[in-house]
Amino acid sequence: MTLKEEQLEGGIIRVILEGTLDIEGTAALEPQLTHLTASDKTYVILDLAGVEFMSSIGIGAIVRVAKARRKHGHPRPEAGRSHDSRQNQDRFADTNCL
Repeated sequence: MTLKEEQLEGGIIRVILEGTLDIEGTAALEPQLTHLTASDKTYVILDLAGVEFMSSIGIGAIVRVAKARRKHGHPRPEAGRSHDSRQNQDRFADTNCL
């Protein structure tokens, strides 16, 4: 598991994870992720596109970090829709499946 950090505009940190988020990956990652997300003045985007596998332990670590941020007063941003589901519905309606 590797972690890369990218500073974006507006005090946003993009945390890019790559590899396997299993028991070993989580043990290595959680302290780094906790440290990166400790500031209550920073919004964090967690990019999981490069994660090949995530165990329940990995999911638990992400949830713990998110809960700790909220507990310390950092609000959860409003989530926006990244796509229009109607477009996908139309696209898949014409697909032949076995």
